[in-house]
Amino acid sequence: MLLKELIKTDYKLYNVKENLSIKGLSTDSRKINNGYVFFSLKGEKRDGRDYIEHALKRGANLIVSDNYIENIPLILVNDIQDALSYMSMKFYKEPQKLLKIIGITGTNGKTTTSFLIKHILEKSFKVGLIGTIQYFDGEEWTDGVFTTPSPPILYNILNRMVEKGVEYVVMEVSSHSLALKRVKHLKFLRAVYTNLTQDHLDFHKSMEDYKNTKAKLFKNLTANGVSIVNLDDPHGEFFSTLSKNVITYGLKRGNIKGKVLYNGISGLRLEIEGEFISSNLVGEYNAYNILAAYATTRSLGLNKESIKNALAESIRVRGRLDSVPNKKGIGIYIDYAHTPDALKNAIVTVRNITDKRVITVFGCGGDRDKKKRPLMGSIAKKLSDLVFVTSDNPRTEDPLKIIEEIVKGINLDNVRVIENRKEAIYEAIKEARKGDVVLIAGKGHESYQIIGEKKYHFDDYEVAKEAADGI
Repeated sequence: MLLKELIKTDYKLYNVKENLSIKGLSTDSRKINNGYVFFSLKGEKRDGRDYIEHALKRGANLIVSDNYIENIPLILVNDIQDALSYMSMKFYKEPQKLLKIIGITGTNGKTTTSFLIKHILEKSFKVGLIGTIQYFDGEEWTDGVFTTPSPPILYNILNRMVEKGVEYVVMEVSSHSLALKRVKHLKFLRAVYTNLTQDHLDFHKSMEDYKNTKAKLFKNLTANGVSIVNLDDPHGEFFSTLSKNVITYGLKRGNIKGKVLYNGISGLRLEIEGEFISSNLVGEYNAYNILAAYATTRSLGLNKESIKNALAESIRVRGRLDSVPNKKGIGIYIDYAHTPDALKNAIVTVRNITDKRVITVFGCGGDRDKKKRPLMGSIAKKLSDLVFVTSDNPRTEDPLKIIEEIVKGINLDNVRVIENRKEAIYEAIKEARKGDVVLIAGKGHESYQIIGEKKYHFDDYEVAKEAADGI
């Protein structure tokens, strides 16, 4: 593709012609090949300008920057994040114009809701998925790297979806992606709001900023787009005012109301719009996820019966109250809960499906929001019969320092500290008796542990299965 097909009129070109051939785009100098454009983004830890020379040596024929640099082929832009999004869209031939895109945002519930919507829609349509756990282009699955990937990856996936005949795309939209303008040039047919609780304050600095960033999704709808909003959430009223066409849902309030008839170890039974709906998912918060998926697919014209039948099928969402089979007669669940509210919901959920003990294993990630650590320690202690505080992804922080912040100010009478996560999981399962539930929280679907700046293979599900099989 020629450069002139990718740029806006206000971009300033230095030492480069508009008929330059462009073969690829990247923000990572290590992935640059001959004919690529390198975007010198300034990140939280690294400045892309420090890697310009490396990118040029690897074959980059153009640098995009928001700072003038002499004697190199350069595009000078005012907003490099916007330029990255815009040029990626153009390079991959504006695939969003041929897709019906459903965006889901909120602190918790995005992944499960996206899987539910995909599962319902794919009974009638070819559907793609972009989310925290995996990406699906209509035919092939790949592991997700970011909840909402960077524009070159995002638009590449969307382009593949178009090539494979996908009609609907269900995608999780993170607050980071909205702040960094990754989805600025997308228009959403549906925008779904699940809830808002404390998270990512290391990035957003305040809950108000976090909320307002999420709100950007609902201002980016198509002309006939509709917002689907959880009205039971404390921030639901705010999100319901952001767009012209709105459908609300909830167990207490909303255009589409649900009622929980049964919530136990075998799943959920709900009544929604006079229909009795069964699901293998457990917990009240999954009732909200089911309601969100129901409201979204109903708004797209699907009939109640087809939605009901799809939801009745067994659905597994990896790392979201993911049950680990065992012969000991205990419940073992792997869950991604890594925020105070998510941890509370997960513990309350498993508490409601057993009359025995709840044993919780969790830690907190390093280089992330430190304010939530003592909150999560207090929640786990209060709601669990026994807690194992351990390491999560410590990254560049000292794991023991993180643990100290988690347990700061709480009585440790039902709390055990085992830094090694594998040992903590083994001990928790060894401790459990028939009828008890072991909740292993924080990492969910992740198959790695980040210690320092290195990533090691570590899968909570695998470790729990090994521990259970060895008892």
